[in-house]
Amino acid sequence: MSVSLLRSYAVRRALSVLVVAGLLGAGVTGCSNDAGAKTENTVDASPTPANTTTDGDGDSDGAEEPAQDTPTEPEQRPVPEEPEAMKTGDKAGAIAAAQYFVEVIEYSMHTSTTDLLEKYSYEHCDRCSHYIEVINTRQEKNVLPKSVVINSSQEGHPEFRGEGAIIWRVPMHLQISEQWEAGKEPRKEEVKVSFSVAIDNGHWVLVGVGEED
Repeated sequence: MSVSLLRSYAVRRALSVLVVAGLLGAGVTGCSNDAGAKTENTVDASPTPANTTTDGDGDSDGAEEPAQDTPTEPEQRPVPEEPEAMKTGDKAGAIAAAQYFVEVIEYSMHTSTTDLLEKYSYEHCDRCSHYIEVINTRQEKNVLPKSVVINSSQEGHPEFRGEGAIIWRVPMHLQISEQWEAGKEPRKEEVKVSFSVAIDNGHWVLVGVGEED
């Protein structure tokens, strides 16, 4: 696929991408939202009280050692794997790619890591860069979510937007949920967006995310 064609498409989409709200805007920096047709993955880091210890004969000299709350380790979110349908460059492949990229964003926000998102982001995807910046800022400030869940469903019909290149626009409905430790209110939101996906060097990449009416 021509890089120049992808670059020109990314420039044309830049203005619409910048107006996206909620998770697709400042919303991802604070509390969160919930939604969609994808299987929901939640993490509950509820504290587990530690056992009170005594000496060998059970004599604690009248003073019991206070129990301490030890938070459980968050459940490890499995790394999303590409579906078989992403191996094709047709409309079915584009739909599968868009749904997979929702999982990539969810995983990246939940784990506060950027490697997977960077792998699938086209170099001129402004919204992808925004997600990565949000994650890095949370890491720097040590303000990390306990759980991020994004449920998705296809909303409408995909449209072929390629001009000498394979580019599809896939409308999606997202339900977003972010859960935080005590002191932060959970955030829930529903948004309609379009994922623009393209074939670049034989692989699907996320070109942009725009707001739907």
